[in-house]
Amino acid sequence: MRKLTFTGCLLWIVGLIIFLIGFNLTGSTKEWMTIAGSITFLIGLGINGYIWMKKKSDSDQ
Repeated sequence: MRKLTFTGCLLWIVGLIIFLIGFNLTGSTKEWMTIAGSITFLIGLGINGYIWMKKKSDSDQ
């Protein structure tokens, strides 16, 4: 579970960085990096949300 948490946090941070870098560029590179950053950010956020829900449901039982 710890590795999954680390992976989710890493993807969340990397996705945000890629998005912000891409946001400041021009041309097709801007579009590609903002889309890739958004997808990476959302995957990391989804992993962290899944872990949070799993821990919450385990503590409720």
